[in-house]
Amino acid sequence: MKRYSIDTIVHEQKKAKYGPTADRYNLQFVPAVFTHTGQIHAPFKSFVMEQIRHKLIAFEAEGKAKASRVKAVMKWWTKCISMVIAKTASRNVAFKSDKLMDALFQEGQSAPQTPQTFFDADFEGLASNAEVYIFNQEDSQE
Repeated sequence: MKRYSIDTIVHEQKKAKYGPTADRYNLQFVPAVFTHTGQIHAPFKSFVMEQIRHKLIAFEAEGKAKASRVKAVMKWWTKCISMVIAKTASRNVAFKSDKLMDALFQEGQSAPQTPQTFFDADFEGLASNAEVYIFNQEDSQE
């Protein structure tokens, strides 16, 4: 049995949902799929690179796009989109930590015998998730 990655599954779900509408109007549909760490699903990355290449061809005097220029613009675009993903992930971490704090304080008030190790383990897990969101951004840009 073939295993699919989450981004491939999400890609297929989006194609199933929006693809028929695109087909009806004779449009190309390429789902924009990103992981929570900022990695870009290959078909969308290829689509963006092709769009960059066409844009450069349209505005360059020579009528062609240099590979180095396409790569430089793609790197810039990837940094921009990765910053948006990192910002969203940071907001999600902050929101989840708020919810965790509320739940812990409510539980702590109703059951004062809650052990300190319970609190420490949850905050340690939260901190490691925040680091994953932040540090994996650089991996996605390479």
